[in-house]
Amino acid sequence: MPYSKLPSFTALALSRYRPLPTLVHLELNVPKTFNALSPTLFRDWTRALRWAAETDDVHAVVVSGRGRPGSTPEKRVFCAGMAMDASMLEGRGEGEAQAEDPDTSNLAGALVEELIRFPKCLAAAINGHAFGLAVTILPLHDLVFALPGRTFKTPFAELGVCAEGCSSVTFPRILGPALTTKMMMLSEPQTAETLAARGFLSVVPDATPDSLPEYALSFLAERFGIPECAADPDTVVESADYTNLSLESMMATKRLLRSDEELARLRAANAREMEELGRIAASPVFLAGVSRFLAKQQAKKAAAASARL
Repeated sequence: MPYSKLPSFTALALSRYRPLPTLVHLELNVPKTFNALSPTLFRDWTRALRWAAETDDVHAVVVSGRGRPGSTPEKRVFCAGMAMDASMLEGRGEGEAQAEDPDTSNLAGALVEELIRFPKCLAAAINGHAFGLAVTILPLHDLVFALPGRTFKTPFAELGVCAEGCSSVTFPRILGPALTTKMMMLSEPQTAETLAARGFLSVVPDATPDSLPEYALSFLAERFGIPECAADPDTVVESADYTNLSLESMMATKRLLRSDEELARLRAANAREMEELGRIAASPVFLAGVSRFLAKQQAKKAAAASARL
């Protein structure tokens, strides 16, 4: 019996790990925008996770981001956070309130909910710099791999928004109040090494942006224990086939870690954050933040163009 067919998406790509096809690689695939979180990517990511959760022959998922063509490894971006452009300012004067796009807010909340309730092993291979929601959702993963020296930034105060991704409860618990304040309120970037030392990241291997997803998939495959039947494409690996770990035991432990009380706590945080995000995004604060962000981006582009002359 062959493995289930992988669904196709516009903004991401799914593939099975050949040595152990029960592991699925989910790759954000909008490199021209640094995998910025557009409505399409939000929908695709949520639907892909839901498919993986409901598909019996998927036992673990590893998420990574495809790089922008021509970008150097040092400048590679995993995900740029929320997509922001000049259309947010169209038809509004200075200081005029920005009405929140309810669709985008609902989509962000839906993705976070899917991460909260995902029942299987979920890993993130952060193969570049990460920003905004791409950082705040990481504690909702079971394992997080990252590259040395890469930056993690939550620029909410710079953009005129607020905490999201359940970070209002997960960050203080993992990072403590001091570092949480630096990241969440002061928008200070942190390196992978700093966050790994606090337990925010699982592994920071000596890898490259292109090799990190393979590293993460291989890491999981070795821990699970690849059975001989995995080499046969017509034989689906069952949960009892692994040679090192019990998949049933792993999933039982995850259910205990995500107890009803913990699920309620995370869902309440997600609801509070989305409500506050809607309030602040409908105020002049958000418009001013978008204007600052776009002005800085234009200045960077102008400086880069001048340097090429």
